[in-house]
Amino acid sequence: MIFSRLKKHWFLIGVALCCFWGYSFPWAGEKIGDHLKLLVMVLMSLMGMGIGYPALSRKMGRWHEAGAVLFLGYLVAPLIGFALGRLFFFQQPAVYCGMMLVGTTCTTLSTCIVFTRLAGGDDALALWLSVLSSFLCALVMPLLLSWSLGRTVQVPVGLMIRHLATVLVLPLAAGMLLRGLLGEDRISPAGPVLTRSCALIILAVIMVAVAKGRRLLGSPGSLPVLAAVAGFHLVLLGAAALLGRVSGYSRPARIAVIFCASQKTLQFPTYLAVSVLGQPEAALPAVLFHVFQLVVGSALVSRLSSQSR
Repeated sequence: MIFSRLKKHWFLIGVALCCFWGYSFPWAGEKIGDHLKLLVMVLMSLMGMGIGYPALSRKMGRWHEAGAVLFLGYLVAPLIGFALGRLFFFQQPAVYCGMMLVGTTCTTLSTCIVFTRLAGGDDALALWLSVLSSFLCALVMPLLLSWSLGRTVQVPVGLMIRHLATVLVLPLAAGMLLRGLLGEDRISPAGPVLTRSCALIILAVIMVAVAKGRRLLGSPGSLPVLAAVAGFHLVLLGAAALLGRVSGYSRPARIAVIFCASQKTLQFPTYLAVSVLGQPEAALPAVLFHVFQLVVGSALVSRLSSQSR
C-alpha cells in the first residue's frame, strides 16, 4: 500500500526533494544551471516527440475553446500578475518580475493533459490547446513582459524572442517532426519513457530555480510571495471554471479549458529569469506557483473524477 502510494505520487516527492536539495546545497543547482539552455531544449524536443499528430489534428478546429484559453492565459493571467506585482511587490523588482513571468508564460505541455485525462476531460483537446499556447508564447510573452516591466527591468524583446524560438519553438517542432518521420507505431511505445524523462528534467529545473532564489526563499519575504502565487492560481482557476460554465462547453471540454488555462509552465520563466533578464530570484515565484498548481490540480482531479462516476 505504501509503495503504491509512493509510486503514484513520485513526482511530488521528487519536487520536495529537489527543493530541499537546491536550498541546502545550492552549488548543485548552480552547476545544473550552467546547462539550463540545453536542458530546456532537450525537454521541449522530448515533449514534441510525445505529441501525436492524429490526436492533435482532430481538435484543431476547436477555436472557441482555444480563444477562451488564450484569453485567460495571455490577458487575464498577465493582468492578475500585474495587479499583484504592482500592489505588493513593486519595491521588489525580482519578485515583481517573477509574477509577470508566471502570468505571461504558456500553459504546460504535460500536467494539463494528464490532469484532463484523469479527470474525465477531453485530453486530445487539451493537447491542442497547450500546443497552440506554447507556439504563441515565443512572440506574446516578450511583448507582454516589455509592456509590464519596461520601467522596472530591462526587457530585450528581440533577444527574448530569439531565445524562446531557440529553446521552445524549434525543439518542439523538431520533436513533432521526428515523431512524424519515425512513425506513430515506433514512438508510441516509448511514451512512458518520454514522460518520465520530461519529468526528471523539470525536477532539475526546479532545483536550479530554488538554488537561484535561495536568499529570498530563506527570508520572511517568501511568505507573501507564497500567498500571492497561491491566490494567483486560485483566481485564475476560478476564472477558467466560470468562463467554461457560462460558455456552455460540454463537460469534457470544460475540464480541458480549466486545466489548460490554469496550469502554467515552469521552464520558460526559469530560463528567462536566469539566462536573459539577469533576475535569477525571479524564478522562485514560478517554482512556488508550479508546486501549488500540482497540489491543487491533484485535488481537483480527485473531485472531478469522483463526480463522473
